[in-house]
Amino acid sequence: MPPVESYPPWSRQFTIDSTGRRTRMSRYNFGVKILSSGAASQYIGNRSGTFQGSAYTGTIAATGTAAIYASTAASSATIVNQGLIADTAASGSGIILGDGGIVNNKAGATITATTFGVFIGGPQPSGSTHGTVANSGTISVSSGIGVDLGISGLVENYGAILGGAIAGVNLAAGATLVNDATIDTGSFGGSGIDMAGNASLTNSANAVISGGLGVKAGLNEAVSGNPSGATIINAGTISGVVTGIAAYQGGVVTNAASGTISINNGLGGSGNPTEAITAGAGREGSLTLSNAGLISADVHTGSGVLLDDGGAISNAAGGTIIAYVAGVANSYGSATLSNAGTIEAKGSALFQVQGTATTSIGVALGASGVVTNAAGGVISGAIGAESGTIINAGTIASSLGNAGTAVAFGNYNADVVIDPGARFIGAVNAYGNTFVTNNTIELASANSIGTISGIGSHYTDFQTITEDAGARWQIDGTIGVAETITIGQGATLAIGSAVASSVAIDFAAGSGALVLSDPAQFSGTIGQIAPGDTIDFISLPYQTVDQATLASNNALEVTNAGAVLAKVQLNPAGQYGGLHFNLAQDGTGTAIVPCFARGTRIRLLRGEIAVEALRVGDRVVVLGGGVRPVRWIGWRRIDLGRHPRPETVRPVRILAAAFGPGLPARDLVVSPGHALFVDGALIPAEYLVNGATIIREDVDEVAYFHVELDHHAVLFSENLPTESYLDRGNRAAFENSASVVELHPDFTAHDGAGACLPLVLAGEKLAAARRRLLGRIPALGFAADDDPDLHLRLDGRRIEAVRREAGWHDFLLPAATREVRLVSHVAVPATVRHSPDWRTL
Repeated sequence: MPPVESYPPWSRQFTIDSTGRRTRMSRYNFGVKILSSGAASQYIGNRSGTFQGSAYTGTIAATGTAAIYASTAASSATIVNQGLIADTAASGSGIILGDGGIVNNKAGATITATTFGVFIGGPQPSGSTHGTVANSGTISVSSGIGVDLGISGLVENYGAILGGAIAGVNLAAGATLVNDATIDTGSFGGSGIDMAGNASLTNSANAVISGGLGVKAGLNEAVSGNPSGATIINAGTISGVVTGIAAYQGGVVTNAASGTISINNGLGGSGNPTEAITAGAGREGSLTLSNAGLISADVHTGSGVLLDDGGAISNAAGGTIIAYVAGVANSYGSATLSNAGTIEAKGSALFQVQGTATTSIGVALGASGVVTNAAGGVISGAIGAESGTIINAGTIASSLGNAGTAVAFGNYNADVVIDPGARFIGAVNAYGNTFVTNNTIELASANSIGTISGIGSHYTDFQTITEDAGARWQIDGTIGVAETITIGQGATLAIGSAVASSVAIDFAAGSGALVLSDPAQFSGTIGQIAPGDTIDFISLPYQTVDQATLASNNALEVTNAGAVLAKVQLNPAGQYGGLHFNLAQDGTGTAIVPCFARGTRIRLLRGEIAVEALRVGDRVVVLGGGVRPVRWIGWRRIDLGRHPRPETVRPVRILAAAFGPGLPARDLVVSPGHALFVDGALIPAEYLVNGATIIREDVDEVAYFHVELDHHAVLFSENLPTESYLDRGNRAAFENSASVVELHPDFTAHDGAGACLPLVLAGEKLAAARRRLLGRIPALGFAADDDPDLHLRLDGRRIEAVRREAGWHDFLLPAATREVRLVSHVAVPATVRHSPDWRTL
């Protein structure tokens, strides 16, 4: 090591010239000043321009402007610190680099000052100069900014950056911060991070950012009118006394499953509003937020997410947004919210939602927007919206329960889309007056039957109810208010109670069905009706001598020997002369009035016809191009709730295009043992169930029709090749058999004896058919994976395994843990591969 010269404490500076030589002591108050291309580190003393001493005892100390200062002429200086750099002056700084450069603060090293711990500047507003700060030690200031990167570049923190009254880290436009440890400002008015609108931040798992504001982004751009949104990715913890993240220009925020964004104080009872995340202040930019972790503002006056200029929020399954006042609020601009997790507002004070008293607000849309609550999603606290669309397949609940308001709209048209599995706990109120006359309830289509009640009482001021194509719904309770109800193509709507004369029902496009429990209580009007539509009087026993007649004033009557057994009123001004009204059985022994036909379509020589409209002698097209006459049609209605083995009769639904385009042409529902023609063999439908495109129907009741030809053959139902009825001694399973009817029939697969083609129940041919179906799944919008997503839930937070090996998952839990929930995906092996195992695992 070269000889070491000894100098007094660093109250004044050395100057390093362009050759790296120490030239003289200066009157300026710096510890080390670099004028040009010299290099400096913590080492103290030789003539080469490198200050050298022990890595553990080396110190650069100053009481003036900066301990180390590189002028703007000293382009891209490099500072490596393994000891102590300190400036204790009232406005002193640790390191100032005037034209970019690199600062590497090693593990165990310290940079401490009053104003700036590290400042790196350069040409403005932007230039070719960049700055880099890598910290594995400690950088701290008492009143200013820990690290101020005034140009583009990178800050990597693996140690501690402790800011003062302003910020822990300040980032200029284009700069990037990666935090893997701790960034904090001890000041109520300071920010953990103060970043330009188009800077980016990644906060790693277990890393912490905290301050009066955890992260402040884009404030300067908001003032200057130069909007640009920040990018923030959090897998650790971001917390603020007042606000977790304030994104003034909006931008993109991603909170991972392990991430927490929260308010840790919220000013107590001061009455000042506080938010875990706020964005777009002054209507300066929209926010895109994706949350799979925890966003918490569970303090007095706290809200989870506040948007001042709209945006898009996605709360994934397992994600939680919890607040005292409002879970999610949007004050201006259009916003969309997609929720599959939990949004909860839990305050106890009373608020007004569009003039209706309620407690805390789950979602508040001060302007227009769309809220989608997926199956499994929970929004606790009312939804208040000026206008927009609410789509619910999960649960939306008032904090007051059914006595409160779940959804309230303002003085604009509103839409509510309801999935059969949805729950509204509390009233759903639109706003109705002379100018708002198009509030709509849409009844969505799904694999199950939906039920809705309280039209006019629980659901108020909706003028229109629309049922989607293929949907199946039942309306319970009296419909006593003016409504226009539209039944979608192929949809079924059952009405179980009285219907007022102010109600109008239209069929949208054919093949719809209106089911009336008591025609005598139906005082409404049926307007648009077309061939293929059906009115089913389920309380009226069918008799062959009954007739359907269009009487005067367009009253549609079911008569027997001149006596009117039931009637419904069609539109008195409607033109129905071109329609032919048929009377037939619906398979349950009750009367239906189809305009032409309904149900599964069977291909005949003259075209397709509904199975219940077939007659003995009709010529059915069979596989190979020939035709076969119908010998017999069997039908049976089954109450699955009373059946001792309901799975033996539970229907199987085959989605349209499950086997290929047009195969089947529409959804096809068959009995579990009904065989399908697949690759030269017959395979029962129950052996092809995959949980996606072929599923078991969850129904309470089912009616089956079976078509017997003069020989067992393959016919076409909904364009899919399927078997005709094969008499294997089970004719007594049908209600219209000549023998005593079997009490509890079994419609599972038969043994194949007498079948026209081989029956496949196992082996490679079945496996190939299942692979073919699974290969079609992505094209129909489904996805499959083998990830069990095994994790723990502890106090609303998701905990991932720290190690996964050979099927084992290892978790680390806090020492005081008493109870956790083990959560995973579920699957049935037989639906995802060739397996006889039908257990839910």
